[in-house]
Amino acid sequence: MSFEITSFNYDLTRQLGKINKFQSQGTAKENRRKYFTPVPYDINFQLNVYAKAQDDALQIVEQILPFFNPQYALTIKPFPDLYPNLKEDIPIIMQGMSFSDDFDGDLASRRTIIYTLDFVMKVSFHGPITTSDIIRKSITDVSQIKVGLSDSDIQSTRITVTPDPLSTIGLADSDFGFTTLIELIGDSA
Repeated sequence: MSFEITSFNYDLTRQLGKINKFQSQGTAKENRRKYFTPVPYDINFQLNVYAKAQDDALQIVEQILPFFNPQYALTIKPFPDLYPNLKEDIPIIMQGMSFSDDFDGDLASRRTIIYTLDFVMKVSFHGPITTSDIIRKSITDVSQIKVGLSDSDIQSTRITVTPDPLSTIGLADSDFGFTTLIELIGDSA
């Protein structure tokens, strides 16, 4: 038996939104671990079964075929150390089978029978896992043109949002509400 990868093809039909991300609690209470949507690929490969006699080749092929109906799903854990409960099914689909027999000549000649089974494996390639701090304070400066005599007068406002109460800072998934402070920064002409 021999094995050969014949091609790698990007699978546009399984691609999810590229900016989607998966998150979980990080290495400490103050950070989060995340990774982005994986990139789907189809890996085409062939399995070749070689034999001298037709009976031997068929016995091998008959043991492989019942597992593909037309696919076999292989379950893996893409990140066993960081996400031990995350599992992903990888379908392996049998696309077809071909046969060749190079017997030519008298019965004393060497005969080679080859069954070629074509498969496609639908895999996902994951990028790196990053760790980032949780945003605990948001400051936004908003500027707008004043309503008045001069269109060049600009009024700036600063909006500050923080968790309420502050004791929730140590909790990665807290949802206790927020305090919003809106203040006038000043006028500029």
